[in-house]
Amino acid sequence: MAKTLRDPQAPKKSLSAYMLFQSAHREAYRIQNPTWSIGEIAKHASAEYSKLPADQKDAWDRRADADRQRYADEMKTYIPPPGYDSRGNSMAGSFSNRARRSKADRDPRAPRKNISAYLFFQNEKRSEFAAENPGMEFGELTRFTSRMYHSLPKEERKVWEEKAKQDKVRYESEKGKYVPPEGHDSNGWLLESSRSRKQKKRKDPNLPKRPRSSYVFFTSEERPKILKEFNDPP
Repeated sequence: MAKTLRDPQAPKKSLSAYMLFQSAHREAYRIQNPTWSIGEIAKHASAEYSKLPADQKDAWDRRADADRQRYADEMKTYIPPPGYDSRGNSMAGSFSNRARRSKADRDPRAPRKNISAYLFFQNEKRSEFAAENPGMEFGELTRFTSRMYHSLPKEERKVWEEKAKQDKVRYESEKGKYVPPEGHDSNGWLLESSRSRKQKKRKDPNLPKRPRSSYVFFTSEERPKILKEFNDPP
């Protein structure tokens, strides 16, 4: 998944009531339960939030409303720098020329690109976090996963960094043996010049014509008669 680059000076996006609660208590839960995994902390935070009395939930809802208003107010005065949209997202970012390429533009035999430690974490934990927090929208779940990863103790983060390191070794080994087909670059992507030739490729005029159906034969023979009948003046 390509991550959209963002202006560091753009207003920080608002958080939901649950995300504010979870962010406020996550560190305390981790200290109280040092052997818990990040998933166990998230599950505990979700359970604790669901058990809050109505008046306490209302308090977190008010904080979320205030945070949404803070974000809206800051966005009114935010002026994005050149190259960023009105929300502060890079207009290049994840929409680079390579990102716009389709799978059809890449050699299916080319080595699969290695991924980062965070993406390993996200791919493995996303469905677990979604199941534990069914009310979260996609964007909120993504931000939640990112915060959970960056709050990992060094020992836990090393596990994911090791996976990323091994995946990089795998990719470099496969790439060293990879021979791209004609018209592709060293990463297996179709070259622009080859794409242009592919798009402009014309049909060989010497190829046999496709067989016509009985309907096509009928319309070819009857069409002139019909046109004459309706175009001739009475």
